[in-house]
Amino acid sequence: MINEYKRLTKKQATYWLSEAWGQHIPEKNVRTRGDWMFVYSADYDEVECIYQPCGGDLSGESWDSIPWGKSPFAIKDKDKVAKLIDDLNKSAKVGPYKVIDYDLCLLAVSGDCADGSMDGSMDKVVYLPFSKEHLSIVSDYLRASLELELQCWVSVISERFELLRQRQARCEKLLLQAGIFHDKYHLRTNWILWELSENYPINIKHKAKPEFNKNLDDKAIQNSDLWDRIIDRANE
Repeated sequence: MINEYKRLTKKQATYWLSEAWGQHIPEKNVRTRGDWMFVYSADYDEVECIYQPCGGDLSGESWDSIPWGKSPFAIKDKDKVAKLIDDLNKSAKVGPYKVIDYDLCLLAVSGDCADGSMDGSMDKVVYLPFSKEHLSIVSDYLRASLELELQCWVSVISERFELLRQRQARCEKLLLQAGIFHDKYHLRTNWILWELSENYPINIKHKAKPEFNKNLDDKAIQNSDLWDRIIDRANE
C-alpha cells in the first residue's frame, strides 16, 4: 500500500527545506497550510509555494510563486487561505483534483460482464482500472482463479478443490474491500490483466466501459448480497 503523506510542522518543514536547498532558511520565513509550504524570499519579494514538503521531492522544487500580499504571511482570514489552497490544488492537479493515471486493468473476457465482448457483439467491453498499489492482490486473485479453473478439469470433489475455492473467495473479498470489484456481476466474470494507455485498454477497437474504484468498507460489503457468498466460501 502507498503510505499517506504525513504533514510536517513548520519547524520540521523549515529544517527539511534548508537541507534540500543547501542554505539556511529562517523559520520566520516559512508558513505551512494544508499540504502546502510557503517560503518568503526577501530578495524577490515573493513567496514560493511547495507541495507536500518531504513528500518524495528531494530538491524542494517550488510549484509556483505568489506575491507576499496574497500569501498566508499577509492573509489571516481562514476562508481566504482555504481558497488559496484550493486554487493551488486545482492548478497543480493535486489533492481533490488529482488525476489518477492507471497503467493496468482487469478486462472482462467471459461471464456476466463480458458476454459477446470479445467477438464484438457487445456494445462495450467492461474493464476495471486499478493502481499499482493493488497489483499484489489482483495477481493473487488471478492465480487463484486460474488454479481453480485448472482443478475443475481434474476433480471438483476433492480437498484441493475446496482449498482453492476458499483461496479465491479470500481474494475476492480483498478486491471488494479495495473497491476494484463492486458487485455480484464482477464475481461472475472471468478477467485477464490488460495494459492501459491514457486510462483506456490498448488494442481494443470498440468502445470500452471503465468501472472505476468504489471505496467499499466492510460494513457496506456485509450489507450487500455479495457477503453471503464470500463469507461461506472463505470461512469453510
